[in-house]
Amino acid sequence: MERQPINYSLIFSKKRRTTAIHVKAQSVSVRAPHGACKRFIDDFVLSKRTWIETQLLKQSDFTSQVTKPLQDNKVMLFGEWVNIKVSRGKRSQTICEMGAVELVIAHRVSQVTSKAKDMLLAYLSQSLTVYVNERIAYWQNEMGVTASDVKVRTYKRRWGSCNQRRELSFNTFLVGAPKWVIDYVIVHELAHIRHMDHSNAFWQFVETKYAHKNQAKAWLKENGQKLELRFE
Repeated sequence: MERQPINYSLIFSKKRRTTAIHVKAQSVSVRAPHGACKRFIDDFVLSKRTWIETQLLKQSDFTSQVTKPLQDNKVMLFGEWVNIKVSRGKRSQTICEMGAVELVIAHRVSQVTSKAKDMLLAYLSQSLTVYVNERIAYWQNEMGVTASDVKVRTYKRRWGSCNQRRELSFNTFLVGAPKWVIDYVIVHELAHIRHMDHSNAFWQFVETKYAHKNQAKAWLKENGQKLELRFE
């Protein structure tokens, strides 16, 4: 049976000298030099079929693992599932009780989903901020370092960061991880205050302060995708 051709979008560029294939959001695009032969491009894409199908499958698996809290009516909080309910009321407020989070949206709000998203992210950010600040105080004393500022933000590709000014940032989505995993990320970023790299000295410093480094790294590698939230 003849195999189906691969659908892709084609972008020509006068600056390009080579042809490249990109697979993102389960879509295939090809960037090619201006004037490149279409038949050559088709053959090139077909020659990379196995790689393309592998990437599409990986992205499909990733999409299936991502939590959609407002559709699934649940979200992970410190390693435990918490039920989410969206309701309407006189004023917008977030109510947390009995292991559940209720997002009450004021009747005057027309964009309910957008408002619920903002309220949920604010709640998760605040929850992580409280925990991180508590643990930062402990770990700074243990490690003999001091951060100048601590913030919680939403990132796509990192759990935390530390800059030359000793300012630490942590990903809001990290709030879904167990607390012992969050502690590893805190120690990791604090260690950068002393070693602004991933040298042997850096890792040795981390290991002397946090005994479960390898287990935490393995947990994030296996479960990190599940922590990402998607709102559609």
